[in-house]
Amino acid sequence: MFFFVGCLIISIMEFSKKKDISSLTIVLLFMGGFLFTIGNILEKFELIDIKAADDVSETFKIFCAVMGFFWIFIPKMEEKIKESEANYRNAYERLNFYKDLFAHDMNNILQSMLSSFELFKLYQKEPNKKNELDELINIFKDQIDRATVLIHNVQTLSNIENGKFTLHELEVLQILNDAVSNVKNNFSDKNLKIKVIPNEPRYFILANELLLDVFENLLINAIKHNLNPEIEITIHVDKIKEKNNDFLQLQFIDNARGISDARKNEIFKRTSAHDKSVGGMGLGLSLVKKIIDSYHGKIFVKNRIEGNHEKGSNFIIQIPLPSHKIS
Repeated sequence: MFFFVGCLIISIMEFSKKKDISSLTIVLLFMGGFLFTIGNILEKFELIDIKAADDVSETFKIFCAVMGFFWIFIPKMEEKIKESEANYRNAYERLNFYKDLFAHDMNNILQSMLSSFELFKLYQKEPNKKNELDELINIFKDQIDRATVLIHNVQTLSNIENGKFTLHELEVLQILNDAVSNVKNNFSDKNLKIKVIPNEPRYFILANELLLDVFENLLINAIKHNLNPEIEITIHVDKIKEKNNDFLQLQFIDNARGISDARKNEIFKRTSAHDKSVGGMGLGLSLVKKIIDSYHGKIFVKNRIEGNHEKGSNFIIQIPLPSHKIS
């Protein structure tokens, strides 16, 4: 009896701390054991008759069976509930992130357009301000492009997290060359020198149409953050082996302004709409990392020249190669 009393007290104290269903089940189990022991003592000293003692015994057996059910299934149910709560909380947080992100970035875009519009109205009345008017028109175009990219990126991120993109076999160099061609067309006013250096004529990986977004984002960042008169981007493509696994490795090496060591990990994160740590690279590299993660690959950045981050960057992508060879 003293055993059950001690266990009952300990279990009640534990329940008072945790206040969960599993702890309550343990309390009820020890309470049942305590009552059964009391029944046996009363029967032994003939304080209750045998029939009453048998009824207590049967009741205890039923009670134990019910508690056994709770003991086995309640923790599983509790785990499922916690998992559902976590999923709901994550979905809610993602929704708020996208909402805040979209509102914050779109507000910046609209503010820029509004300021340009006010200047446009002012300069319109002055015939000698033609160059300034042309610049303002370009700003309008740039902001519209920013808004279009923002909408595309937010939608793509959401679709990735909802599992709406499946993986299938793709030839990488064709997509890479398409990305280079698109970027050259979009930045025809820049002096671009982009070279693709593969070690083989074709490479196949498991990916999807978002691979084009990855390549374009990396190329655009290398161009936008480059103040040199000639923008150089060299892309090395090769197979590597790490821990007995085969990977396709792409290195995007540029002569842009570079990234300090303190920011090398931060540029792939966008934890809130007001996060300034990415320094203008914004949602683009967050999107790139999400896509590469969905391919079970990884992306990281090194200095183009070891020990000197100011001489450019080397963005490295590694994506697992299919286990079977494709001709």
